[in-house]
Parts: sequence; C-alpha cells; structure tokens
Amino acid sequence: MYRHCLIGGIAAAFSAVSVSALAADTIAPVTVTATRSAESANESLSSVTVVDREEIERSQTSSMGELLSRQPGVEFTRNGGRGTNSSIFLRGTESDHVLVLVDGVEVGSATTGTASFEDLPLANVERIEIVRGPRSSLYGSRAIGGVIQIFTREGEGGHATVGAGTHDRRQGSAGYGSKSDGTSFSVNVSAEETDGIDARQNNYVRNGQTCGSAFVSNCNEPDDDGYENQSVNARISQDIGEAVTVSGRILATDSEVEYDGSSQNRTESQQRIYSGRVDARLTGNWNTRVQLSRSTDESDNFLNRQPANTFDTIRDSFGWQNEITLGTSQIVTLGLDAESVEVDSNLTFAEDERDVTGVYAQHQWTGHAWSSEVSLRGEDYDNFDDPATGSLALGYRFSDSVQAFASYGTAFRAPTFNELYFPGFGNDDLEPEESRTIEAGLRGRYQAMRWQATAYRTEIDELIDTVFSGGQFAPENVDEARIQGLEFTVTATTDEWDGNVSLDLKDAENTETGQELSRRAEIGLKGGLTRDFGEWSIGTDVAFQGDRFDDAANTVPLDAYALIDLRASWDFARDWSARVKIANVGDTEYTLADTYNTLGRTALLEVAWRPGSAD
Repeated sequence: MYRHCLIGGIAAAFSAVSVSALAADTIAPVTVTATRSAESANESLSSVTVVDREEIERSQTSSMGELLSRQPGVEFTRNGGRGTNSSIFLRGTESDHVLVLVDGVEVGSATTGTASFEDLPLANVERIEIVRGPRSSLYGSRAIGGVIQIFTREGEGGHATVGAGTHDRRQGSAGYGSKSDGTSFSVNVSAEETDGIDARQNNYVRNGQTCGSAFVSNCNEPDDDGYENQSVNARISQDIGEAVTVSGRILATDSEVEYDGSSQNRTESQQRIYSGRVDARLTGNWNTRVQLSRSTDESDNFLNRQPANTFDTIRDSFGWQNEITLGTSQIVTLGLDAESVEVDSNLTFAEDERDVTGVYAQHQWTGHAWSSEVSLRGEDYDNFDDPATGSLALGYRFSDSVQAFASYGTAFRAPTFNELYFPGFGNDDLEPEESRTIEAGLRGRYQAMRWQATAYRTEIDELIDTVFSGGQFAPENVDEARIQGLEFTVTATTDEWDGNVSLDLKDAENTETGQELSRRAEIGLKGGLTRDFGEWSIGTDVAFQGDRFDDAANTVPLDAYALIDLRASWDFARDWSARVKIANVGDTEYTLADTYNTLGRTALLEVAWRPGSAD
C-alpha cells in the first residue's frame, strides 16, 4: 500500500510539471571526481550525482547522512538519533566499500575503514559529488561501490543562519568570503546541539533472548542521548601570475554523542583536514597539480564518564597529478599517490603503521559520436600482494541529447587495522577484497528535463567475515557476493518548479550462503518537488524503502516504510528568509537497525541572512 501511494503521489506531482512548461535547457554541472579532471555531467561515462549548495539549502536537510540517503543508489542506516553511528551503502556494497574525500583528501578511520558522515556538517559544504561504480583504478582502496567527494564551502560575501527545533535542537552557522586581485579566502563556522532521543529500545527481545541477558546487552538506559557538534573550515588561494595558483584548506570538527552501550556509551570525536596545493599550467596543453595533506580521525570513548578506549588515525598524503591535452579530443592523466597511515590507541596493535604508494594512468577520448575512457592503477602495499586495477568505458551519442554508455571495472578494499591486528581478534593473513563490475546505461535530456536508466552487476570475492574457529572469533576471507540492479532517475527544473524522482531495484546476495546482504532493500523509491510562488517556496520529499533483513543470516526482518517531509521558505525581507521543515509528517514508526529507535515527527525553524537572496 505504501509503495502504490508513493508512486501515485510522485507521478501526480510530476504531471503538474508538464513538458510544455519546461524552461530552456539548463547547463549540466561540471564534475571532477569520476575522472579526476573536469567534465560535464552530460559527457560523463559514469553514473554521477551532484548536489550543490542551492539544493542543500532548498532540501533543508538536517544532516549529511540524511541528505545522502535522498540520492540515487544510496541506502542509509543509523543506530539511534542524531550523531550516532551511521552507515552508507552505495549500490548495495558495504559501508567500507565507499571512498570518502573532502576537498580531495581521504578521510575516515583506519581501524573501522569508514568515515564519520554524521560529524560532517552540511552548513560548511559547498557541493557533493557521488560517483556510483568502481573507481579503484584512479583512487585505490575502498572505491568498490563508488566515491563520495565533499567540497567545503566557499564564495563571496557573508551569510548566517540560526535555527531551533524539536528535541531541544539549536543550531547556527556563519561565514564570509572575498575575492580580489587574484586572492580569495573564506571562513565558515557552525554549531549544533540537541537533547536527542533514547538511542536504543529498552526491554527488547531478539532471537529469543531478553534485554539484559548474557547474549543481549546495550539496553535498559531509558534516557535521551544527546549530540553536539562544532565545526570551522577556512580556504585561501593566491594566483601567481596567470599560470600558478597556490591554495590551502582547513576543516576542523569536534563532536560529542551519547548512546546506549554496555562497554561504552559516549564518544568524543575530532576530525581535522589540512591540505596545501599548487596548480600550474606548465605549457599550453600540460597542467600539473601537487597536493600535501593530513587528515586525522580521533575517537575517545567513555562508559558512564570513565575512559574506555581510544582510537586515533593519522593519514599523511602526497599527490602529484599531470593532465596533458592532445589536440581537441584526447586527455592523458598521469599521477602518483603516496600515503602513510598511523594508528594510535590505548590497545596494542601488532602493527600500527602502513605505507601505500599508487601510480595511475588514464586516457580519455571524445569523437563526434563515440567516446572512451581507459584507466590503470598499481599499488605497493607493505602487508600483502600488490593489487592492480583497471577500467574501460565506452560512450555513444545518438544525438546532442541522448547518450549510451557502458563500462567494466575492477576494484579492491584493503583490510582495516582492526581486521588485521586488533588484539585477540585480528588476522594478518587476510587478503584484499576484490570486485568486478559491469554497467550499461542510457541518459537523455529534453529542455530542462534529464533522465537516466542504468543496469549494473557487481561480483565481490574474498569478502571478509567474522567466523568462529579455534575457540575464538576472527576475520576470514570466506564470502562472495553478487549485486545486480537497475537505477532510474528523472529531474526537471523550470523557473517555478523543481522536481526529482529515482527508483532503485536490486538483488544483493551472499553467494556462499544464498542469503540477502543485510540492510539492503530490493526496492527504494525517492522523490522531491518544490514550487516557487514569488517570495514563497513550498516543497515535499518522499521516500519508500522496501523489506530487508538486519542480519546476515536473514533471521531478523526489517519492515518496509514510507516517509513524507514538508518544507516551506519565505523571503520576508531583502536578504532575509525564514524556513520551516516538518520531517516524517505522519509520525511513522520505522526501523533502520534492529532494536534501535528512530526519529518520529520533527520540526525545524530557521532564519537565514544571505545578501542577494531576495530583492
């Protein structure tokens, strides 16, 4: 019933945006993540979604994870309310199969292998690019399901926002930027705090075991679990003549979150990203870039305010990329990446450092109708056989507005420090997980309407799973997975309307056991519609997620659910606007992770000052 109502509602909404009413063709966004060089989304031979600052503000989304969950091919889970542990599944792959970059710098924990999406504030984000499909041939480990790159905020002039909402939520952000005579800089700050909800259900029963038994812990803490976050990012760049630009970036976030746990129930986290870059045009057809960066991910965990454990990651990186244009139709990209990763913990890891060097080459060709991309990458690792990956993509343009594309790519994920060396658990004989993906799609546009249909199949070997052997649990390369699916997306934009809808159909299976991969639904349907009325704007977002299982054994089912959000904004004075959003209007009860609570109906009111936003 949910599915039929949702499909009907989206269809009715899009019927209101008649094709005859569409405005003139809009300019496709420029992306840089899919090929590590600038290209139009219309010309890309990959499945790419770009979320810009305008869309972030229009969506009035509360968090990075929730914004990503609205995008094609993305599924999102969270163990409780704001700030608690969250996971992103891209095209059905694992959360540690997604490479996350911030301004070109890899971020995340080397012990868990995942990034803390929940601590990256949207207030400091300019643009997000989501590339679905393997990208190890350009980026190395983790890019099995794809790459998510976040670009921090920049621009000229000032801005400020304050807001308040349910669960005693308070938030605010401000920033300023300037450009003059080849010099540009920007600084943005944000903060938020909420009392939250009780992260986990109390007195629950799972697999016949009651809360508080030897098998089931992390329960019976009937209190609200709060969250707070403070963030600052700064960027500066200087042109030196007409051929060289020197730039630097800093992002710092501090957060604290409470949750329910028997070994720990509060975490204080810090993330830091520092990078310096030189971009230079050496000749008329040769551009080079050198970047030095450091990213840190620090996590201090507590149980009832007493220290429990600490896990810190320090990642130092060097990148050198060269882009050579051959005539008007070919681009050759050559690059070197070097990375040193160190883990610091109160626990003793058998190894706490890892050095990785990768070299890559890519060739892009664009003809009258045909186009191609070929890339290869080799890695040098300390611990296991050096992986090599590659990809090949072909495109054919039937007309200026319709393009077909197909690709084949391999990818891998290196084992994490936890999987290799965690005391009493790690297995240093692990090999990298490996994947093969084939994809074919068709995209088109008519005036301001864009659409894409894509089919894909991914096979993953040497999947790492935890098994009981020799009297203890340990990770082993024991599983294989097959994920195949279809994606359909449509977007439409006019002077008054903005709409989008996406449908994800997939089958994600562990081929060793025949079971479905946990927390992956066979169907996902999402859509949004916004209507402008002069000084007013109103909109709605809807999402349907199908049935799925919480566990690998498929014994704990999670029911399908549908959510509807409503939002409105009012430009009540020059440069000033008020925004309100009511999320989960129907107060629907749903579950993202078994035994964990989710937010019911919530409301958020914001007042924003943005010079030039209204006359």
